[in-house]
Amino acid sequence: MELLDKVCDVHHDDLPFLLEVRKLFNRLSNELVDHLTKEEEIVFSVVRRLFEKNDYPSSIRPTGRIHELPLSVLEDEHEIAGQLIKGIRALTNNYTPPDHACPTLRFTYVMIHQFDKDLMQHVHIEITSCFPDLLGRFKSPGTVVIFLQVKNNR
Repeated sequence: MELLDKVCDVHHDDLPFLLEVRKLFNRLSNELVDHLTKEEEIVFSVVRRLFEKNDYPSSIRPTGRIHELPLSVLEDEHEIAGQLIKGIRALTNNYTPPDHACPTLRFTYVMIHQFDKDLMQHVHIEITSCFPDLLGRFKSPGTVVIFLQVKNNR
């Protein structure tokens, strides 16, 4: 984000599309923070408990409130992220900097491209390995029932 801010500040007049790249990347970043929070705090906390206890969700008893998270919500978020990254690819000519690009702009393209590859790997692993395996452990297809611990502050 800092690199995008820097190149936008310097090049916004001669490369106005960079402002749209920054806008899409900022939106993508916000989407992913929300998505990763759901995964870490909800889905993967249950996965950790399953592997630690070598147990199935039907035997986990609630200690506080019950939270249902359809995996389709996370899959929809993957779709949104994919659309945003496709927009960035299109605007950057698939991460090909202009011939006259300065080193900072070239490096920014490299970093966004690497981010894209990491994101696609993350999504691929989830949809081909994590989600199917997780669903196989639950009786209700497509929904993960997760028991969250709620601390009573009394």
